[in-house]
Amino acid sequence: MDAIELAGKVAPPIVALGGAFMLDDATTARGTELGLDLPSFYGLGRGSVLGEVDTDVVAAALPFIPLEVVRAVVGAARSKMSAADAVQHYLGACRAWGQAHLGTVDELDRLAALLERVVAAGSVASNPLFAGWRAVPLPADDLPGRVAQLLFLAREHRGGPHIVAILASGLTPLEAVVVSGGPDAAALYGWPAPYPDPESLRERHAAAIALTNRLVADAYAGFDDVEAADLLARVAGAQDAAGVAPRD
Repeated sequence: MDAIELAGKVAPPIVALGGAFMLDDATTARGTELGLDLPSFYGLGRGSVLGEVDTDVVAAALPFIPLEVVRAVVGAARSKMSAADAVQHYLGACRAWGQAHLGTVDELDRLAALLERVVAAGSVASNPLFAGWRAVPLPADDLPGRVAQLLFLAREHRGGPHIVAILASGLTPLEAVVVSGGPDAAALYGWPAPYPDPESLRERHAAAIALTNRLVADAYAGFDDVEAADLLARVAGAQDAAGVAPRD
């Protein structure tokens, strides 16, 4: 299997596992402890790796959420904590999810080693969130937390190129959200109704997915067939252990 094919096959579990902590009840509870609701903890936590920047800079990295929503939630949340503290709290929620859901995965150290190869080989071009999060050290003494952080990083590695691919395929961020997640996802992200008909957009969305796979293939180019099969089997095992459904 070539790198593009591997990138496409591994994407659904990576996207699901790498983002599972974001909507987890424990993450929501942690945000509440910090005085932040779910959208605020998500926007401030994920975006603060960019530093103490203007909210529009954060919005530029989170285009699937309306600009005015990012401005409002991140702007208000910044009165609660610094960017550096937000990064640590959000990363703490990620690692806590790993501790709660990945501890029973067989040979977790092997999955960590494979994911580390993906993250190390990934390009940071047009991908500021991936670049920022990759610069944050991995824990040395918390294997489930380390794997959760690596899954989050692998997801971020796909995220930046996916934005490029969506725009290059002629879709708006709202259209992409509606095709992949439906009206419920659009409403959750803060987009006002009415929403476009997803059926007329599916061909362009499929083209965007294919382009994303090509753009992120650099991270998987070093895997031979045996290693590729091993990676796929191990992320599938982690997905089953965590009870997380795949996502595009």
